[in-house]
Amino acid sequence: MLAGFILLITAHSHALPVTETIYQTKAECEAIRVRLNERRPLAQLVCGEVRR
Repeated sequence: MLAGFILLITAHSHALPVTETIYQTKAECEAIRVRLNERRPLAQLVCGEVRR
């Protein structure tokens, strides 16, 4: 069962959560990712699924 989406930062082939916030939709997560990439353009951020 899909619980939502979480924002992850990739570093050295590992994906680590940026925050503990779980977004209800991928669009919400992507909007936050875009805003953070404006401030930190070199950060490799991705939205990943959270399952229960």
